[in-house]
Amino acid sequence: MSRQGTSAVTDPYLLILANTTSCKMLGTDGRDKLLELMAPYRRATKTHSDGYYAVQDCLAWPRHPMDNWLCRRVLAWCRCIGESPSREAAQFAFAHQLPLCLCGYECIVTAQAVCADVQSVLENANLTAETKAMRMQELLLIQDTGGLTRDIASGELTLNASRDPAFLDEVILADDSRGGTASAVDLMTITGSKGLSANEVVILGFDQMNMRYVSERAMYVAMTRARDRLTLVTVLGGGASALPPYFDFVPESDVQYMKFTKTAGHPTPVGTKEQYRAYVNSLARYH
Repeated sequence: MSRQGTSAVTDPYLLILANTTSCKMLGTDGRDKLLELMAPYRRATKTHSDGYYAVQDCLAWPRHPMDNWLCRRVLAWCRCIGESPSREAAQFAFAHQLPLCLCGYECIVTAQAVCADVQSVLENANLTAETKAMRMQELLLIQDTGGLTRDIASGELTLNASRDPAFLDEVILADDSRGGTASAVDLMTITGSKGLSANEVVILGFDQMNMRYVSERAMYVAMTRARDRLTLVTVLGGGASALPPYFDFVPESDVQYMKFTKTAGHPTPVGTKEQYRAYVNSLARYH
């Protein structure tokens, strides 16, 4: 399904977003094919897993405790902290003109403890990179443990490497996207798209499984990155069997609903929003 608009802005042209850059919903062959197609249009950059930035944030916040934006990123990463208490703490801090770290809410204390645990795991020389990644996943909303394992094993993810807030990576990325050296096509996580925009935006894994850890706020940000067209791709299989709750965000007008089958070999129209929902639901029994 896609929504169209108009704009004269040309760079970057296409952003492909997913819950993780591993794009597991495409399978190994599908992801490799996607990267192959993107290669001629991408600038040579060093990419990290979503877990890399989650851990970086947890290492950076204790060094910059008064940074409210960094604090809110840590709250969002913590597996044991819901969105509601984080929002309440932020509203209280704003109303009383306090740094979040001083508002006294339990979620802040919990987040500080999680950061300490993350540092302890990373410093433990008796653990393998794979075990560290698995421990991190127990603490943080990380899905791509394989990517995080590689980041830890590479030696780039260390306490010494996080002397500056991890959000600087995103600031640099956002600045690059507005300059002449940005990639024409780029692949990144949904949470990493904040501050960016593109003529065309494609969100992969638009289903109940791949979107289960994507917050409403993050999905809203991702869906509003497109200047001309937004395309949402639902791939059923591998546990994905239904549309996500965010399907209700999709408007009734200015939208095309399409399906792709191997038999047809190309996208074909489905009809209205409710007809598309019924079509996806009819396929659920096969997945």
